[in-house]
Amino acid sequence: MIGFTATIPLEILIAAGRQPVDLRQLFLAAENPGELIDEAELAGFPVHCDPWLKGFYSCILRHGIREVIVVTNNQPGIGELASLLSLHDVRVFPFTYPADRSAESLALEIKKLARHLGAAPADIDQARQQLNRIRGKINRIDRLFREQQRGSSRQVIELLLATCDMQGDPQAFADQVDSRLTELEHQPRRPQQLQLACIGEIPLCSNLYETLEEQGAAIIYCEQGRQAAMPFESDSLVEQYRQFTLPYDIFTRISFCRNDLDHTPTDGILLFSNSAPVQQIGEMLIRQQLRYPLLTLFNQRPGELDAANRMKLEGFLDTLRSGD
Repeated sequence: MIGFTATIPLEILIAAGRQPVDLRQLFLAAENPGELIDEAELAGFPVHCDPWLKGFYSCILRHGIREVIVVTNNQPGIGELASLLSLHDVRVFPFTYPADRSAESLALEIKKLARHLGAAPADIDQARQQLNRIRGKINRIDRLFREQQRGSSRQVIELLLATCDMQGDPQAFADQVDSRLTELEHQPRRPQQLQLACIGEIPLCSNLYETLEEQGAAIIYCEQGRQAAMPFESDSLVEQYRQFTLPYDIFTRISFCRNDLDHTPTDGILLFSNSAPVQQIGEMLIRQQLRYPLLTLFNQRPGELDAANRMKLEGFLDTLRSGD
């Protein structure tokens, strides 16, 4: 079992015969994610530290994960987490997406990861073909969801996010995807609802989808899930991960989201953030570039929406309905 903190070239892990574990999904799938936060804070993590870092730390130790690939882009504190894990005899390997999206620099990072895991080029290419067949079906599910209003937000978005590690078993995941695709193709359309886009961090609130449904709204576009499914054509592994926007600058991300939202009827945007300074700058840029009503919600800790955020959300939905 090998964990990773953000999306990496999964093809290399599969080619090397390793079982991939997306630490974000492992954290969210815990019976009580809040307990993992408490464990990290008892170990000395500051209360206001990024909840993802605390979740990663506790998940790694609780599950006995001995090797982790740390993606070093755009997450303050990730380097310090890597140093802390090394004190627990966890082998840490860094992976960095080049800030300039240089094909040469990214190819070097991919080559270093492949060498570290002992993955041969022919096996990587074979794994890429296998995973892209699965991703093609996942993107078909996403289109049914966004364009034909089939399926629920939880049902589809959780499947999209799971594409990052294929739940550790691509073949079993492929069978699940086939079953879900057949199911959605025969489902009736959803009732008319307010349609929202979710941008930024993966939401930590466990009852977000149900709360929105109670209010006659649904998330029909999730930036993180959309990117996890790799919805772009490419001739090589390097080009595929150059087109993957999340590790790069915010304008690259906004451009991709804008193109998607131009083809997805959207009433408003929910922006999830962990950090107030980042949120303020990111919110300003997203408001200027996307021109949709926008509400920011903070990922402070996993669990149900608290009363303050629920009131903010309900007020935002009322504003969208009134057209103000």
